[in-house]
Amino acid sequence: MIDLSIIIVNYNGEKLLGDCLRSIYNSTGKISFEIILVDNHSSDNSLRLVKEQFPRVTILENEENLGFCKANNQGLKVYHGRYALLLNNDTIVKEKALDRLVEFMDAHPGQSSSTRTGPSSIREGFLPAAFGSPPNRSRSIT
Repeated sequence: MIDLSIIIVNYNGEKLLGDCLRSIYNSTGKISFEIILVDNHSSDNSLRLVKEQFPRVTILENEENLGFCKANNQGLKVYHGRYALLLNNDTIVKEKALDRLVEFMDAHPGQSSSTRTGPSSIREGFLPAAFGSPPNRSRSIT
């Protein structure tokens, strides 16, 4: 079974998307993962970039821009992993961050959910020790 499904919503994010996807592949070593890209009818070369440089990415192409929430829900309907991660296309994933995320989730069954490790957790002062400091404005996952 796939450990982590990474769902990325994209709309004309060609300039950001390549770096985001490269960072996922370059930083993840121990876990199995899939990437699901939900494209909201981009008019730039986002899809061509993904198809040519990242052929393992599953692409869901919308015929119109359905918005961020609906696009995330589309990805959540088709993922296969034990866990799902909603990731913005401007995120640069730091080395081993996703491996550590899955390790944390596995080590805390029953306590692990997206609400525990999401933005509300940071506001509430909870952040798993494995992740260090809360993300800064550049949206890095540490």
